[in-house]
Amino acid sequence: ARVIDTAFGGRMGRWSMRRSSFREDGQPHQLIVITDLSRALREEERQAWKRLIRVMGHELNNSLAPIRSISSSLDNLLTREPRPDDWEADLHSGLGIIQSRAESLSRFMEAYSRL
Repeated sequence: ARVIDTAFGGRMGRWSMRRSSFREDGQPHQLIVITDLSRALREEERQAWKRLIRVMGHELNNSLAPIRSISSSLDNLLTREPRPDDWEADLHSGLGIIQSRAESLSRFMEAYSRL
């Protein structure tokens, strides 16, 4: 089979062309089968996009969930009166985790943009 990109039957597309030989009543004949691959390729591309979006959504949520949780905890910590003795250490630790997750997310997005 050979795949070609051309206009055929009034439509531009990607086509598969197969040729086979056969005999009928002792006479040799050639049969050419032309198949439109465009629809199948579009579906394959759509599935690839869906997989990519699913992976990106998963990775985004992996970074955003702890950022959301820790920022909420830090907000509660800062509004608490009286604040616990170690509140500054908790604040620095939480901000460090948020920074780390944000950097990880940034590296992930940079890596995907280079694909």
